Amino acid sequence: MDLVGLLGGIGKAARILAYALFALAAACALAPVAMGEAAILALGLLMLLAGLFRAAVGWRAVGLARGPMGLVVGLLTAAAGVALLLHPVAALTDAASLVAVYLVIDGIVGALFGLRLRPEEGWTESVGEGLLSVLLGVCVWRGWPFPGIQAIGLVLALKLAGAGLVLLRLPRTLARAEKHLLGLRAEVVRRIESRG
Repeated sequence: MDLVGLLGGIGKAARILAYALFALAAACALAPVAMGEAAILALGLLMLLAGLFRAAVGWRAVGLARGPMGLVVGLLTAAAGVALLLHPVAALTDAASLVAVYLVIDGIVGALFGLRLRPEEGWTESVGEGLLSVLLGVCVWRGWPFPGIQAIGLVLALKLAGAGLVLLRLPRTLARAEKHLLGLRAEVVRRIESRG
């Protein structure tokens, strides 16, 4: 399979995964209390994976002299995920506070990252997502509009839906990359033929 075919396959897989995330988001939003421990475990796993990814990217950024903020937030996120995975039942009462702190820190870092990207494409989305995360964190902390596990279900649903939206944009981005690659391929063939 060539690179162009691979991009098309990734785009299809991203679309399927996006719809699966939307379904999971709906389940979390509609039945957070029924999901109880399962919601906490899902949140813990997502936070652990996101934290490890962020820590890896942050580690690379530290090596490039860009500061340790990404590494620190990644490690905090992973630690929060591990805490939720190891103690899901106890976390049912404490999870809202933990999730609120995570959302605020994540939002601040995301907004600062978006501001550093300016004027590149997508910087406003990063800032907006960061500010939304801070707002969600404050709402969860205050227990508004729902207390405890209901708030966690709603936040998890919003995060999953947001990831789904990003994945829905991926096929369009890959299609542009595919078109660009095909253009480059045609240009290379044209140059080779003109020399021959």
